Amino acid sequence: MLTEGSQAPNFSVKDQSGEVVSLSDFSGKWVAMFWYPKAATPG
Repeated sequence: MLTEGSQAPNFSVKDQSGEVVSLSDFSGKWVAMFWYPKAATPG
């Protein structure tokens, strides 16, 4: 589990165009990440 202020582990996901993007692609830049609860769940 991540704690506030800790570094996020590197990960890769597909963007809206299907291209693979990795967190490491943004090394040295500010990045804002947002997670939301699974759809149709309380919270």
